[in-house]
Amino acid sequence: MGMSASQARLLSLQARQSNLEYQGQQINQERTILSQQCTALYNSLLAMTVPTPPSTNDYTTIKYSGTDGATTFTIGTVKPSGELYNVEIQQSATGAAITSNYGSSVVGKAGADISVNPVQPSFVQGTGIYEVKNDEPYQEGDFYIDNTEISGDSLVNGQEDISNYMERVAGGYVPVEKFEAGKTYFKKTSKEDYDAAEDKSNFSHLRERPEEVSLKIKSSDLGNYYVRTSSGDVAALYEGSPYVEANEDGTYSLKTLEGIEYFQKANGGTTTITNPNGGATTIAGQTAYDFNTASKMEEFSSFDWEKYREAIRNSYGSSDSSITEDDFYVFLVTSETGTKTLQFALKSDVDSPDGFADTFSYTPNGKYTTSNPTDKCQLEFDSQGRITKIGIPTIDSTSGEIISYRYIDLTAETVTDNAAYQDAYNQYEYAQYEYDKKQQEINAKTSIIQAEDRNLELKLQRLDNERTQITTEIEAVDKVINDNIEASYKTFSG
Repeated sequence: MGMSASQARLLSLQARQSNLEYQGQQINQERTILSQQCTALYNSLLAMTVPTPPSTNDYTTIKYSGTDGATTFTIGTVKPSGELYNVEIQQSATGAAITSNYGSSVVGKAGADISVNPVQPSFVQGTGIYEVKNDEPYQEGDFYIDNTEISGDSLVNGQEDISNYMERVAGGYVPVEKFEAGKTYFKKTSKEDYDAAEDKSNFSHLRERPEEVSLKIKSSDLGNYYVRTSSGDVAALYEGSPYVEANEDGTYSLKTLEGIEYFQKANGGTTTITNPNGGATTIAGQTAYDFNTASKMEEFSSFDWEKYREAIRNSYGSSDSSITEDDFYVFLVTSETGTKTLQFALKSDVDSPDGFADTFSYTPNGKYTTSNPTDKCQLEFDSQGRITKIGIPTIDSTSGEIISYRYIDLTAETVTDNAAYQDAYNQYEYAQYEYDKKQQEINAKTSIIQAEDRNLELKLQRLDNERTQITTEIEAVDKVINDNIEASYKTFSG
């Protein structure tokens, strides 16, 4: 091989060697990125919390109960009160009571004329930012500006009216609040001056940028808003209504729907709408009366109201309970045989927006439970700390002193809330499914990365083998060149 050919071959091999080294660097870089991705996946796997199945112990409580005659006592919360105890005592007894009927009855709401103001689900308001609208027709509120920049240095100490100037900001122009040196401003021009100008190329047509804003209503105020559908039905709004949607800040917005009108309750409003649902509240098709009003109705005159009051007090607590007969509607039900009986429904159920109410019937010998916190109770405990006996005090209403104790032996029963436990277990199974799914996704992604890394490793090995071969050949060519050089010097020096 001649000197020139050897040199050319050496240069070619060195170029190929450099290219292989560059390719190797690129592959190593790709493998580094893959390694980082694999590490991120592994860290996300470590950050995952393994679901823990619920324990029945978390849903198990000890229930203390005892009987004294026809009354069953159940012990709830126990709080120390000096040497004695404050105990939540539930008494289950038999007597006049109201019992829930199966299912729910349909409610028809009383009609009413409502003074309201119409409202819009959303409205357009200005943002204080003006946009260029050169290609749109001029409308009221628009104006022009001269695009010639005016230095703030010349305006700071001048007598110019600041309202005649605009400042350029991101997205458009805004009115000037204060002239500042170093800034530039633009002067407003009327439409008349614009029309009179011979050269209109240096003017821009500005219009305030509109923004659509949703009406936001607090959940507590929803009942003051009404909807009227295309069929004329009128109803108050409520949480979960198909005509409202929840916002992230806890408020509600009205939906924009075809054929739907919205109104807000007002004193002396501009519009009066009539609720078409009838003139009286009905329950199961029967006219519903307020408890006190019903006692004055002729058809109820033969009924002993005191026994119904006693039944309500028994079922919902003592006479000073937060729920009394005033919280109920009553209505008359006539059977096929002509027997008339009274039934009850809570006003809160009737007034709810879903159109249904649970109803109750009077039962002379029904079961009822009252719950009262009783202070100054005596308790006896066994060696395991369980309550074995309670002493319920009888207190003199005048002096407040304890007259005597009513002692009741108690038995302890372990009670598990199976429904709550099953619900927790269902949540655990779902969490386990999500965990397994996420783990499988991470493993699948990791496998793909590892397979790609193996391919890059094989490619790197092939490049390394080729580089080794080229290095050997470079050494051989380099030796040939050195031998040629040495032979040439000997020839010329001989």
